[in-house]
Amino acid sequence: MIPVGGFYEWTGAKGRRQPHFIRSAGNEETLFLAGLASRWRNLLTCTIQTL
Repeated sequence: MIPVGGFYEWTGAKGRRQPHFIRSAGNEETLFLAGLASRWRNLLTCTIQTL
């Protein structure tokens, strides 16, 4: 689980894309996204699952 305050979703035709900020619709300030974390050498990294 990766905690975030929100994220951007881009829509529109190529070359004319517009950003839309997505955040919680309720009283919660934090969204949780699916993700994976790993340690590579001495660096902690993570990735977020998107469609």
